[in-house]
Amino acid sequence: LFWGEWQVYIWDFGHIRIESLLVVGLWMSALSFLLIFIFDYIADRSADFGKEMRMVIFSLGLLVGYSWERAFDVTFEEFAMQRSSDYQEATTHIIPLVCAAIVTPAWAMYILPKAERKEPFSGAPSPVSRTMSS
Repeated sequence: LFWGEWQVYIWDFGHIRIESLLVVGLWMSALSFLLIFIFDYIADRSADFGKEMRMVIFSLGLLVGYSWERAFDVTFEEFAMQRSSDYQEATTHIIPLVCAAIVTPAWAMYILPKAERKEPFSGAPSPVSRTMSS
């Protein structure tokens, strides 16, 4: 993650911190998306490295999550700093709660039911169930 931020600053894009963190989030997402397809292909065809590749895929998912968390965290802080000093602390806590109130119902309606299914979608075990059961 910090390597990605370093690359953005080396490329002289670090003028506005929020924009540079959004570029890091997009870049890490695209790179991880590509690597996940490659590692999943290897894991499906290799009896020796299947479990290890699933762990690398899981790690790439964490990398993407943390890169976007960092971008949102800095955005919330910058937004709160632009408000008057009386409301900075409250704004820092209220904005993430509002975002959670918007995202949580959509997550519960669309993602949670798919995650709770007992059987995999395509007939092959999901990466999570393979790494948890092994």
